[in-house]
Amino acid sequence: MLLIIFAAGLLANGLHEIFEFFESTSNPFAEAFIWTEVWNINDTVIGDILQFLFSWMYDPSYPMRFEKSIFGSILVGLFGWNDNPALIEVSAYILYFVSIFTLIRRINNKGPVTTQD
Repeated sequence: MLLIIFAAGLLANGLHEIFEFFESTSNPFAEAFIWTEVWNINDTVIGDILQFLFSWMYDPSYPMRFEKSIFGSILVGLFGWNDNPALIEVSAYILYFVSIFTLIRRINNKGPVTTQD
């Protein structure tokens, strides 16, 4: 189960890196709708709570970014955490889980394979 979550994080993080590449090269594709920010946790009450709890771990050069804190960096590395994910990242994460669990369920429903002598 943990490996499935890690793989979903790799997928989401990979899509984020593709966006950063497009953005750094001034590629017009970086302005596409799929890269629209879905939410920004730092601008919410949850972000305020995280900053209160983990402020001692925040990087001073990024004081308002949870993903740049020590704990946030661990979440980024393991699960693909992003403070402000794009639509395509959230969609890929959800689609990945739906497809993997559908595949697992299909395999489990087939039952054991029996052979006849």
